[in-house]
Amino acid sequence: MKKDWSYSPAPESADHIQINKKNDLFIDGKFIPSKKGNYFETINPANEEKLADV
Repeated sequence: MKKDWSYSPAPESADHIQINKKNDLFIDGKFIPSKKGNYFETINPANEEKLADV
């Protein structure tokens, strides 16, 4: 039995998604800034590019 692990093209697109450069905490249906004003960088593990501050 032949096993084929090739992938088909994904029909999804991320063209309509907006990624904010800085994101606050989402608490009780609202975005709330950090009390101390501290954020940390999130990094894309594939290319080590900064995605946003969270």
